[in-house]
Amino acid sequence: MGQPGCVERGKMSRGKVRRTLIGIVLASSLALVSTGVAYTPPCQQADRDPISPPPDLKVGPQVGQIAPDFTLPVLGVADAVTLSEVRGCVVLLEFWASWCTYCRGSSAYLEQLALRYHDQGLVVLGVSLDRLPEAARAFVAAVGLSEVVPLWGSFEEALAVARAYRVATIPHVFLIDRRGVIRYAGHPAGLAPELIEYWLAVR
Repeated sequence: MGQPGCVERGKMSRGKVRRTLIGIVLASSLALVSTGVAYTPPCQQADRDPISPPPDLKVGPQVGQIAPDFTLPVLGVADAVTLSEVRGCVVLLEFWASWCTYCRGSSAYLEQLALRYHDQGLVVLGVSLDRLPEAARAFVAAVGLSEVVPLWGSFEEALAVARAYRVATIPHVFLIDRRGVIRYAGHPAGLAPELIEYWLAVR
């Protein structure tokens, strides 16, 4: 039996599953401010510069494939995050929505992980599939997120990223290693801290 998840309310077709990324608030320690200062990942520049994905792997949303690249604005902030630009860090990429009952618990869990492993180079990005930014901001405030980076430019932009990752239910998280390879894909409840620690230790 699979982990509990949400599907979007209203009309859905097999090719148009609409999901939401886990909303995440940005912490001051991540150096994102409303004036547009560039986002600085919590891993050393020396770790990021030489990193490139393995040349023999395909791009795709499955474990063992290179995570599809994307750029999305940070929710409510004059800046954007490009996935490939945080390569060299270990990334948790979460999809969530404010209307998803199960996303509250998973968001709180990912916040704990973000706080625990920030200094070791873990980045937690949350793509919100809410139709309105106000709903995403209210969710972030209600859950009390502060370390995860919430991404939302428009519903269409977020939905395009969710489709690239073939997200069918939320919450849904991807663990991406320092070289950009997906190492876990599924419900956040199935993501063990030990797996994150293993990939944080791999250089």
